[in-house]
Amino acid sequence: MPKYCILLSMFLFSLAGCYDSSTDDTAWTQSYKTPELNDLGVKGSAGISESTSRTTYSGILESVESAPGVIILEVKKSSGQTEMLFTPSLIDSTLFGPPKVGDSISWKVDQTDNNVFIPELNKSFEKLQYVQFIHKLPSEGMITSIEKLPDGVSLTVKVSGNSSVEQFVKLFSQPELLNSSLHPGVLINWENEFVVSTYKRTSGVPIIKVSKITNSNG
Repeated sequence: MPKYCILLSMFLFSLAGCYDSSTDDTAWTQSYKTPELNDLGVKGSAGISESTSRTTYSGILESVESAPGVIILEVKKSSGQTEMLFTPSLIDSTLFGPPKVGDSISWKVDQTDNNVFIPELNKSFEKLQYVQFIHKLPSEGMITSIEKLPDGVSLTVKVSGNSSVEQFVKLFSQPELLNSSLHPGVLINWENEFVVSTYKRTSGVPIIKVSKITNSNG
């Protein structure tokens, strides 16, 4: 079996055990077991409340404070409200790797704790939200290359992102989704099925499995 097929099979197998697909096919949720804040040395109020709401929030990253195993993000939502988010890692916080100040990020709240002291930072916070990050997947871009594989087709697509640096994704699809109007230089739209791999797991290019590809010009 070709190397790409083996890698893709491994990605798909690991995906089934490590990731949960969002009910919205334009977003993907990083899934992991949420530790208790107290297990991480964080001292907060008597009880940590588990969020019953799975609302998705978005905001602009204002600042980052970090220590080993502890990262605090200050984000401002469109309402102007500021929130402090707690996460142990930023590796998979966005599709294209750790965000920079000024980037937009999205999240869901797992737990909330009040009056929290973080010993690693020697600092207290009135409220911290322990979060899962949501990947907003692109659905439009320009084809830069097409590669036929034994079990499908891989399209490298240039997409818009938060960064001024050019960003690319690889779309994996079945051959029947392609036609003669789809070639390098053409703008396309697509429907996302699920993320096979993010930035850190593919040497800089995320892979997305798609179920439909259309020419943006019809």
